[in-house]
Amino acid sequence: MGVEEIYKNLTYFDYYSSSVLLFSLITILTILACLYFRLMTNIEPIKKDWANNRCRPHIIPFAGLINKNADESATTATFNNFNYCTQKILSDSTGKHVQPLEYIIQMFSGMVKNISNDLNNARAMIDRIRTDLANVINEIMYRFINIIVPIQQIVLAFKDTMAKIQGVLTSGVYTIMSSYYAIKSLLGAVATMLIQVLIAGAAMIIIMWIIPFTWPAAVAGTTILVAMSVMVAVFLTFLVQIFKIRPKLGLPEIPSKPFCFDKDTQIEMSDGSIKKISEIRIGDLLKDNNKVTATLKLNAIGVKMYNLNSVIVSDTHSVLYKDKWILASEHPHALPVSCYDEKFLYCLNTTKKTIVINNMTFIDWDEIYDEVRKRIMRNHSIHKNHDYHDKLDGGFTGDSMITMIDGTMKTIKDIQIGDALINNSIVNGLVEIECPELQFTYYLGKNRKIDGGPNLKFKDSTDVLIKKQTKRSERLYHLLTSNGTFECNNTILYDYNACIDHS
Repeated sequence: MGVEEIYKNLTYFDYYSSSVLLFSLITILTILACLYFRLMTNIEPIKKDWANNRCRPHIIPFAGLINKNADESATTATFNNFNYCTQKILSDSTGKHVQPLEYIIQMFSGMVKNISNDLNNARAMIDRIRTDLANVINEIMYRFINIIVPIQQIVLAFKDTMAKIQGVLTSGVYTIMSSYYAIKSLLGAVATMLIQVLIAGAAMIIIMWIIPFTWPAAVAGTTILVAMSVMVAVFLTFLVQIFKIRPKLGLPEIPSKPFCFDKDTQIEMSDGSIKKISEIRIGDLLKDNNKVTATLKLNAIGVKMYNLNSVIVSDTHSVLYKDKWILASEHPHALPVSCYDEKFLYCLNTTKKTIVINNMTFIDWDEIYDEVRKRIMRNHSIHKNHDYHDKLDGGFTGDSMITMIDGTMKTIKDIQIGDALINNSIVNGLVEIECPELQFTYYLGKNRKIDGGPNLKFKDSTDVLIKKQTKRSERLYHLLTSNGTFECNNTILYDYNACIDHS
């Protein structure tokens, strides 16, 4: 490309740009100078009306020279004035455009304010309603309390009166029961005395019949004795039917020898398993669902033992042989055991009143034969074997206190064989009983009571004032003693054998 072509396309500004710029600069400076000098000439009027003049276009560039604060430079004053004017111009120009929006916002704000006021008024009204309702409820409660308190006092007074009436009635019942038992005891004593008189009279008449010259007196005495016997018989019948008093004469019964088994005796259970008799517990089921109602552990000293078909059993235990009950020692297959040195023997009571061992049927501890069964069924309305346990078993709760020979007390569940009790009684056997269907509390007076089964045998029947059913325990306990009695809670009772023997 040649030089001519380079300069051929140049514009006016390309040729004279420097001149144009210089001219423009000189022109601007001239205008500014003119403005400056004019302003300087009129500076005082401008200062006096500074509020209206400060935002004029020809004054804004020189504001720092015209009017500034003492602590500001001209540049700072000019910049601050420029900012002020810019904001003022923009505010004036945009104010008209945003007036509709401001109106809408003000209207919405007013509406919100009105809603807020309405809500506050509603809250105030609800608060007044709540306060008034609380006042009404409090007034009702105060009036209700004023009504209830006198009624409560009346109820308490009535309750106190009923308690006093109950106390009077209880005292009356105790008095009546005490009088009844006193009369019963007195009549029993009179009956015993009459029988003793008849026995003494009969003895004298027998002696007179032996001596010939006293026969006339014997005839008269016999006549009188027969007449008295008839009257006494009528009297005794009255006592038996009305008061259930059966006078007993003679010496106390000698406790029967224990009849039981060796501790290792094998017994078949209902599930076909085999257990030692010493390991059987109340509630266990023997063969043919024969339930164990009591377990007994007894003193083995002095007891003769026999081996009957591999069953070690005491001599007096009854076994069924050819449909008859015989003593084990009388069985043709029984062999005496020499030097038996075990300390304890064991026995059971069952619902079927029998124990099947090695295909032999033994009677259980209660030893209820036909004549005993008839007597018990007649006196106690027993119709099935299980009733013997529910109606005739005794037993005491485990915390019942037994009096020892030294006067100390021991719970019946902690008594051991060989323990010496008060009245020179020795413990020969321990009985653990499944609690019968009913359990009772026997109130004895003087804050004394005994908890136990339905058939506790008190030596003095007048000891029991009230017999009340109570909550059943899991198990009960009883004793077998050398003299057939023991003392529990300062009361003499018969041992376990009396549950059947005295029924």
